[in-house]
Amino acid sequence: MKTGLVILISFSSLWLLSQSHSRFKIPCEPVVYPIQFYYVHNHPLLEQRDGSFLYQILDTLNSYFKPSCIQFQICKIDTIQDYNYFTLLDDINTDEDFDIRAQYYNPRAINVYWLEAPSRETFYGMCESRTKKPSIFATTTFFNNAAMPINQVNIARQFYKFFGLQNTGSTVGSVEFVNTSNGKITADSTWDTPADPGGLSFPAPDTFLLPGTPSALTYVYTNRKDPNGDYYNPMVLNPMSNYFLMTKQPYLTHEQYQKLVVNERKCRKKFWGLE
Repeated sequence: MKTGLVILISFSSLWLLSQSHSRFKIPCEPVVYPIQFYYVHNHPLLEQRDGSFLYQILDTLNSYFKPSCIQFQICKIDTIQDYNYFTLLDDINTDEDFDIRAQYYNPRAINVYWLEAPSRETFYGMCESRTKKPSIFATTTFFNNAAMPINQVNIARQFYKFFGLQNTGSTVGSVEFVNTSNGKITADSTWDTPADPGGLSFPAPDTFLLPGTPSALTYVYTNRKDPNGDYYNPMVLNPMSNYFLMTKQPYLTHEQYQKLVVNERKCRKKFWGLE
C-alpha cells in the first residue's frame, strides 16, 4: 500500500512539473533600450513638438513590456524635413525606406519614423544585423484623444514584432489546430495562445461576430472550424491576435513574454554592436 502511494505521489509530482510553465521562467534582468523618434515633415503630430504624445507612447510601451523587465527611454525626438517621405509608397520607382534610413538613422537606438503610411516594422529587428538598419514605421490615422490609446497599442504591437513575436493568426500554409497538437510549429509557434483563424477563408455562410457586435455579445461567435472540425476561439484581448479588440487592458501569454526575454538576451550584444 505504501509503495503504491509513493508511486502515485511520484507520478503526480512529475505531471505537475510537466504542466507548470513557471519552472521555465527566466530570471528578471532589467534592461533599458533607447528610442529615437522622427517626425516626418507635414505630419500632424508636429503640432505637439514637446513630444507629449510620444511620452504617452513611451508610458504604454513600458507598461506592456514590464513583465519582461524590458523598458524604453526616448533619447531624441527629431524632424525629417523632406516632406516626400511623408508617404513612403507614393513613388514606386524609389526605395524610399532605404533612402530615409540612409540619411536618418541612429545605430544605437530603436529608430521609429512617424509618417502617414505605411505602418510596418522589421520583424525580429532586435536580432537583425545593424548594417540592415532595422526600424519601425509608425502611422497615426486618428489624432483625437479617444483614438490615442488604440494607436499606442498598435505601436506596442509593432515593438512586440520588433522583438520577435508573431501574429497568432493561421495562414494558408500554416494552419493551427484548436486542439493545440501543432501549436509549436504553426502560426505563431506558441502553444499557450489559442488557435486563430487569421486570414483563412471559410465557406458561406461565414458567421464571425466579435464582442460588441451586436452590442449584447460578450464573446466571439463563429462557425469557423479548423480541419479537425473544432471551432476557433481567438484571444481577442491579445495584441498579437488578428482580431484584437481594445476593450480592456491587452495582455500577452506566459510563453509570449518568455520569447521576448529569450530574444532580448540572445541579441542584446548584437544590438549594441558588441558582436
